[in-house]
Amino acid sequence: MQTELKNRKAKLKTLEQGQQICEGFIFMKYTQAVMEKMSNDMKELSENGKEKPARYEPSLDVEELKEDVKCLGRLLTGKPDQITQIESVKKKMEKELHMIRREKEDLKDVLDRTNAIAEGLKKTVTELQSRVQKEEQNNKHLKTEKENQNLDYESRLRKSQDE
Repeated sequence: MQTELKNRKAKLKTLEQGQQICEGFIFMKYTQAVMEKMSNDMKELSENGKEKPARYEPSLDVEELKEDVKCLGRLLTGKPDQITQIESVKKKMEKELHMIRREKEDLKDVLDRTNAIAEGLKKTVTELQSRVQKEEQNNKHLKTEKENQNLDYESRLRKSQDE
């Protein structure tokens, strides 16, 4: 509407400067009708003479897309064969970037699995160390018992030899 009004004002000024009075009068009458229509349109767009507040709310899909897309496109100028070469290089780079992203995701998966295996191994090692300590304590206890039995046996053997 503002552009329309500016254009009409400029045309009226041009008609006025060119002293085209008849055309200016006709244009003014026509502009009056257009202004009335604009006024009615404004009333329809407003409620009780006040503008309704409005705001743009992009969808979540658009917001997610904005994160992934850095550029919607570009204007290529130059000779057709140069543009074709540029497009070819660009496509190769996009394919490589896609492959790198996939490899990155694959490496992340491998890293996650490796970390899970490492945690499992740590747990197993801890359990084995605990078992080894228990076995060593058992062995010490058995060795001590055997030594006590040997001492007991030797002591009885001496007594029997002394008698």
